[in-house]
Amino acid sequence: IPFTAGTATLTAKKTVISGIDVYLLSVDNEFFQKPYSGAKEEFFESILLSRGALELLMALGIQPQIVHSNDHHTALVPLYMRTLYRDHFAKTGSVFTIHNIGYQGTYPASWLPELGLKLAESLVIKSGMLNLMAVVPEVIKKLRAEGSYINTVSETYAKEIRRTKFDVDMLLTDVGHRFGGILNGIDYEVWDPKADREIAANYSILDGIEKVIDAREENKRALRALLAKEADITAIGVKAANKYGFLDAHSDRPVFGGVVSRLVDQKQLDILSQIYSEIRSGKKPPLGIDLVVLGTGERWLEDEFADLAHRFN
Repeated sequence: IPFTAGTATLTAKKTVISGIDVYLLSVDNEFFQKPYSGAKEEFFESILLSRGALELLMALGIQPQIVHSNDHHTALVPLYMRTLYRDHFAKTGSVFTIHNIGYQGTYPASWLPELGLKLAESLVIKSGMLNLMAVVPEVIKKLRAEGSYINTVSETYAKEIRRTKFDVDMLLTDVGHRFGGILNGIDYEVWDPKADREIAANYSILDGIEKVIDAREENKRALRALLAKEADITAIGVKAANKYGFLDAHSDRPVFGGVVSRLVDQKQLDILSQIYSEIRSGKKPPLGIDLVVLGTGERWLEDEFADLAHRFN
């Protein structure tokens, strides 16, 4: 893969998981040995993964019916399919999935030459920045790419996106019926409380609501015991140093919530943190509940929740 500073060589390695061929790409260039370490590394990784995946399909002689790419990390795939590799993928459709419109892959416009495409400026430069997620709707609209579709995690989220007036949101609205929502699903066998080995008490609604309530109460007690002050959190693979605060194993307070999330202000968890701070300072009355938060994200928000846990305990 050529770049302005030189060429990076990709090597593909194959494994098979549950009968599915999975290919892993490694890079020989020293610049790419520290993934996710900065914006420029992330930008080059997007190019390498997008071009590398398509080059691999060509090298293997595979001409798929559909190529499915996800988020800004591989948003360049539909663009490369309709430009550099259009001969091979002329009869291949593309589906692009957006999980979170807040992460668009924006970089300095001066990095545009690294894409290896001429006349791409109108497709990728928005509001003075190189915007990878904007590429996909622009490919559909300006390159008139038939067989291309964009979806997100639910029809409700798609409607929310259509109502806003930011660059990418408006571009998605402009592609009309080629942008929609498909509701996220779950594996009912993996997430079946009747058979789940990771919970203390199994249950099924078919056993009656009373048994469901009893089982969930038992599971709550097990959670309290797991997160008690003297409990060994390493039993579930969590480092002891990453546990902040604890629950009273014998309390009958309701557990308000188990929040499993990326800790960023987009999720509005900073509001939750602020509420607890106001309770602690006496500005708001106590809620009489317990809260469990699991996640990583922005350092300031991680520190905020860690500090709250120490102060409330």
